[in-house]
Amino acid sequence: GIRVGGVERSGPRWTLRGVGGDAAIHDAKLDSRAVEAVRAAESLGAFDAVVVTDASAAMDGWHRASAGLPAEFVETAAKRVADRVRVCLFTALVAFETKTNLDVDACTFDGTGGLWFAAKTSSKPGLETLEHETWTLVSTPRWAADEVARVPMRDATTGLFIPQDPSYLREPAAALLEAFETAAANSLGSAALPKAAYLTAQRWGSAFPAPAAAAGRDDAGAGKHARDVAGTAYDAAPLEDFAGNFGARATYGADDFCDGGASGLYYAGDFCSPRPPGVEAAALSARHAALAIARRFGA
Repeated sequence: GIRVGGVERSGPRWTLRGVGGDAAIHDAKLDSRAVEAVRAAESLGAFDAVVVTDASAAMDGWHRASAGLPAEFVETAAKRVADRVRVCLFTALVAFETKTNLDVDACTFDGTGGLWFAAKTSSKPGLETLEHETWTLVSTPRWAADEVARVPMRDATTGLFIPQDPSYLREPAAALLEAFETAAANSLGSAALPKAAYLTAQRWGSAFPAPAAAAGRDDAGAGKHARDVAGTAYDAAPLEDFAGNFGARATYGADDFCDGGASGLYYAGDFCSPRPPGVEAAALSARHAALAIARRFGA
């Protein structure tokens, strides 16, 4: 229930500042004064070391998830996170009034209509007794990049972060459901899907990092399909550029986290890693960062 908005040096330690309540909610509507209040909020305590894992924490202050990290840390040790091209995704959650006649639990698609993947929530262990048959739909990166270009995350006039709200999410949710209905008819042999009892969507602006040095991209994930929207680079590559293992699995040693040295600041996650994006890269990054912290503090 607390959102960190400031990381400041306090002698040999780090003071974190942040707020609770509505201001802690990522998608709450806040004016510029409320955003500044997050940066100057009460102290959450002082710490010997700080580990950052959210890629968006390295963003500038306009972004709601910005942690207010010291500029010198972002510009040096965490530069690979700040500069990494982002793969944006939209997901839609739809609950149908009645059961569908689909005989699959999950499926991938060719990207027609912006749809990449769909999975039935009630197929997950422990969720078999949901009242409604519910599906999660995932967009393609290119479709998501187009959507972010249509409605950027930052207001062009005020410069403020544009939060997600039901009125904004209605269009991408409906578009992904329409693509699913078309795919169900053309590829899955379904005559028609039931009416939706509930429909919403979610924008994942930094769903995962663009693959590094794969399919013509550089070490920051930038390639010919990178697109700048309001100062943030998004990967709008076609699906074939995301196929396979995102590039060769070389041995990178422990250079997959950001070490602030004696400062005691660390960054971990797949946005730090040259490995193929995903859980494995994130877990290894976290392990190597933890080992570095343990060595520094003599554990």
